[in-house]
Amino acid sequence: MPVSLVFENLELGASLEEIAEWHHLTPDQIIAVLEFAARSLDAEARRECVTQV
Repeated sequence: MPVSLVFENLELGASLEEIAEWHHLTPDQIIAVLEFAARSLDAEARRECVTQV
């Protein structure tokens, strides 16, 4: 399942439980995807700050 699909479903108002049911995942798996994305974005923001200095 593409990670973008999680975000698209959340943007449309779906709950974690609904997304889990529709895509045969556990809520914990979806949370892991969200946490990974947050860490990735945070790391990218830090890289951008370093290159701007």
